[in-house]
Amino acid sequence: MKCPEDCPLLGSPTVFGDGPRQARILILGRNPGEEEAKHGKPFIGPAGRRLATLLDQLNLQRQEVYITNLVKCFTLRNAAPPKAAIEKCAETYLVDEIDEVHPDIIIALGREASSWAKKSVSPPTTVFCCVHPSAALRQPIFDALLRLQTDEIKSFLEGSRKLKFAEVNGNIIEWKRRK
Repeated sequence: MKCPEDCPLLGSPTVFGDGPRQARILILGRNPGEEEAKHGKPFIGPAGRRLATLLDQLNLQRQEVYITNLVKCFTLRNAAPPKAAIEKCAETYLVDEIDEVHPDIIIALGREASSWAKKSVSPPTTVFCCVHPSAALRQPIFDALLRLQTDEIKSFLEGSRKLKFAEVNGNIIEWKRRK
């Protein structure tokens, strides 16, 4: 697989999804970072190490989940990918990845992945919109929030549908904001 000819990020290193093609859980990030671009595997840099902690909290191994990104191409200085790249990658690769993996749950990490998943993923797949691990590494408040979100996901995976801090809207689960 390669970047489509009309992608605005054509020529950038690409990183495709990794994991079992029939996974119950799909982890969705924004786009690969520098380490991921070097090694061709998603979430292996610092954010990937924080993701490993999240998976440990969920009693999951990396090999049990499918990990991918909204955009497959690396962006310099970890800049947000252009909207055209998000649309092109989702249309060209991500929709097919999700159809093939057919996850019960998508854990969307960060604003861009969550925004795309909220408007694009339909039931019966449940979407958890979460803090991105890289934000958790930079800000203690986001790390604390990601820990709470992980606890809620764990309860959900264990069969509890009573979520303390989340709002459920159809198949989308977001965290309540304090007013």
